Amino acid sequence: MIDKIANNKFNTEHLNLNPVSEIREKLDYYRSFFGRTHDLPVEGLNELREDIATFFNLKPGGFTTEAPQRLVRISKNNDILAGQGKALNYLTEISQLLAPPVKYCNYGRCGLPGQQVLYCAETLAGALYFSF
Repeated sequence: MIDKIANNKFNTEHLNLNPVSEIREKLDYYRSFFGRTHDLPVEGLNELREDIATFFNLKPGGFTTEAPQRLVRISKNNDILAGQGKALNYLTEISQLLAPPVKYCNYGRCGLPGQQVLYCAETLAGALYFSF
């Protein structure tokens, strides 16, 4: 059975999809676990989780020249305010909603030390998905 949908080493080269019949075979394999994952030992469940993460190696994306009308950002207020030496409370300044100050930037999902990254999405669902 195939390991992943796109048979690419990286996501930078020309897209090389595996045949639809082989993708379907793997999807049917995953469907065979519906209602049965509770029967798997912990190791088997972890292996299945890793296999699924490898298989779905295509991430949908889009491109537009239009600026978004709205952005949604989810953050833990206690992290923002604690970094400023303030007690947990409501955010009151627009600067608290922007990327963190450079001195607080460390390794993160996409960040490097000293590099500001603002994580946000165009929808609440998207922001929730990427906040965990």
